[in-house]
Amino acid sequence: MALGDGSNETDLPALNRRLAELAAENDRLRDFTVTAFHDLQEPLRKIGAFTDLLEQALATDDADDAAYALDVLRRSARQVQQLVKDVLAYSRSARGEVHREPVELKRIVDEVLSAVSGTVVETSAILSVSIEPATVRADRLQLYHLVLNLVSNSLKFFTPGTEPYVEIRSRRADDGGVVLTVRDRGIGFEQTAGSAIFEPFRRLNPRSAYTGSGLGLSICKAIVERHGWRMAVESAPGAGAAFEIRFPPEAAPAGG
Repeated sequence: MALGDGSNETDLPALNRRLAELAAENDRLRDFTVTAFHDLQEPLRKIGAFTDLLEQALATDDADDAAYALDVLRRSARQVQQLVKDVLAYSRSARGEVHREPVELKRIVDEVLSAVSGTVVETSAILSVSIEPATVRADRLQLYHLVLNLVSNSLKFFTPGTEPYVEIRSRRADDGGVVLTVRDRGIGFEQTAGSAIFEPFRRLNPRSAYTGSGLGLSICKAIVERHGWRMAVESAPGAGAAFEIRFPPEAAPAGG
């Protein structure tokens, strides 16, 4: 485009807006990279330190120290693996292509319940599920990760000494769309933090109390925004949280 050509002057405002958007995106990417690098340092530091401890324990036949070091190494390696996995998932959700197709919401929920069944057994969680037959035009894999992250989040942040309770329900909205709600009775958070929880690597609780990369809800937000859906959250400390996803009226009854 020849900027000196008067016929293109009307393109300049749009070009400037696009340049500003790209600059903001570049800043977010830089911050994301710095934070991801920082979060990798802790488990990598532990791997280095406890590798030395394991070597010393093996040299002195200290079985207790060897077992302890091996346990820390395993947990640190899993932490690195999960962080790398979540970073890739976030990147794909925020920038990858969206392949829309009709997807049965109940089938997605059933697959998620199968995936978290081990956690449900380990924590003695109580699930209440009621999904109306409906299809949603969505990228199937991204919709699966959206529901998986919401349910996993509810199963994780429960009050110590209690059994997790997770409610998963869908209903037909007045406009003909579909509303999916994932509600829990966990630790909750201040409603004023409702937007902060979707920021990459943002944690409202100590890392020592609740493990994770801090990317789960960021992935959810990216998927919702890429599809043009709407998401809302309500919560209060000690009263749990409720995440609501609104799919547009293009969602139709299954088989309809």
